[in-house]
Amino acid sequence: MGNAICAALGAGFHGDLFSAGEAMVQVGEVLEPNRAHRAMYDELFGVYRAAYGALRPFFEPLGRFN
Repeated sequence: MGNAICAALGAGFHGDLFSAGEAMVQVGEVLEPNRAHRAMYDELFGVYRAAYGALRPFFEPLGRFN
């Protein structure tokens, strides 16, 4: 969607990025986290952070294949 907004701006359909976004994006539904699951979210976020840190050394070599 971001690319489409930038393209519409570049093509002159909108005067600025904010108005392009306002015109092209609609909020369909707002979802809130389930507060009863807070402990689980916190634990899983810790797992995510540990996994990200463990995998970080692989990001630069993998990026060479773009």
